[in-house]
Amino acid sequence: MGIVEYLKQLLKNLNKPESQEELDRKTELAKRTQMAAAKAQAAVVDTIIDDVDSPADLAERHDFRLGVDKLKTSFFTSKELLDLGDDASKALWQMGVEAVSQRDSDEELVAPLLLKFDEGGPWHQYFVMKALQRHTPLEHSLAGEIFFKIKENEGPWLDYMLKIMTPVLKERLEDGEKPSFGELLEKLDAEKGESQHGVLTTALETPLKEAAEPLLVELEQWRDAYIDRKVLQTIGQVWDPKAETGPLVIDHPDLADQVKDVLRTIRQTPRRSVLLTGEHGVGKTAVMRGVGRELMGRGWIVFEARGSDISAGMKYFGELEQRMKNLVKQLSGGRQILWYVPDFQALSWAGTHESSRTSILDMIMPLLESGEIIIVGELPAAAFEKLAQDKPRLMTACEVYRIEPLGETATLELAAAGRRPLVRTC
Repeated sequence: MGIVEYLKQLLKNLNKPESQEELDRKTELAKRTQMAAAKAQAAVVDTIIDDVDSPADLAERHDFRLGVDKLKTSFFTSKELLDLGDDASKALWQMGVEAVSQRDSDEELVAPLLLKFDEGGPWHQYFVMKALQRHTPLEHSLAGEIFFKIKENEGPWLDYMLKIMTPVLKERLEDGEKPSFGELLEKLDAEKGESQHGVLTTALETPLKEAAEPLLVELEQWRDAYIDRKVLQTIGQVWDPKAETGPLVIDHPDLADQVKDVLRTIRQTPRRSVLLTGEHGVGKTAVMRGVGRELMGRGWIVFEARGSDISAGMKYFGELEQRMKNLVKQLSGGRQILWYVPDFQALSWAGTHESSRTSILDMIMPLLESGEIIIVGELPAAAFEKLAQDKPRLMTACEVYRIEPLGETATLELAAAGRRPLVRTC
């Protein structure tokens, strides 16, 4: 081949487009080169990190910034950078998160970053917060997310964590963020709520007061409405809205009207408790099931407990009173909870003993009169008549509905149409 032919062939090869396979090979080689360079910088930073005063100072170190520059290139996805936590070098992972914080805002990174927040100490969390600040929209409260993750029992770390949170959260407040827990409150329980209260109370004494105050208001509102199911389940049972709660209630217009009548009494202002009375088998429980299902559909809790459930295991002086105090705390305060008592008459003697004639009914009578707690109680007609004589206050404290037995003709109609009349007596 002559020199002219050789040059033509060389020019042709230079102009020939590379195959995708060749491009991928070169990209992978460049990626490995960049990662190797970043790891070399991380190794240098690991030797000096103990002499650095704060994560903010570390982020300004020249060696650290060189490593970040290697990682923030397009060779690496944000997910790959966040997964560098599996590497033995803490500095490398912190460089990776810092690189993520310098990329264009991407809301899809918020969830994985929040998960990473829990995987390390305050320095680790500082870099996660910087990335969250970059990628979290202002309408999404970062203050609520971060405070929700902090525990009161962090010990001496708590003050330090609040300190490193301050610059990020104050900047977001200045930009217009409105601190809020939002739907996170649905994940709280009594223990977590108390921990959050301690954290926010501590934050009130720091420069984060402006962020903590509205969160504390939300938390206290949650505490006022919160019902601790665990406490209730140690005494009775909480109805499960997803499960069958008892005999089938026939969906018939007459029955629907009866259920609405009871619901109206329960939810009126002031609220009133209800007694359902009548002979066995006339439909008291059917009405209650309809009421319960309707309330649960509106977010209420239905708690079922008999007098024997409440007094069970109470052997020593003061035990029953403490149990009732715990129960009333869950039932009162305008909370959306109904206490269903299948054998209401038993409350009139449950809890009494040789040294005290005070029954559970006596304990809760003022609460029934004020509407502080709401009860639907069932009792047979004979038991109702006796209780009306023994406890006349009860007749003004509760709305009483008597379910009358059906005649022969009505029974046949009920079999055909599924009706059960409820007659209000007072």
